[in-house]
Amino acid sequence: MTSSDLWTDGDALASPLHDVLRVDVTTAIGRCTHCGRTTPMAEVRVFNHAPGVVAVGRHRTEQVARIR
Repeated sequence: MTSSDLWTDGDALASPLHDVLRVDVTTAIGRCTHCGRTTPMAEVRVFNHAPGVVAVGRHRTEQVARIR
């Protein structure tokens, strides 16, 4: 976690998404619809302090995934 404990990196998606998809999604490459940057899912920011998990891009402008 970061020093502020607000978000974790995309590795936090590994377990919840593996339960559903049965693959390691942290190595999957995603493209930001805002800036077009491509990056591994391990680099997204994951907010998991609410019901469910929300993953957003590094610029925090586009939601990448939401798991409830």
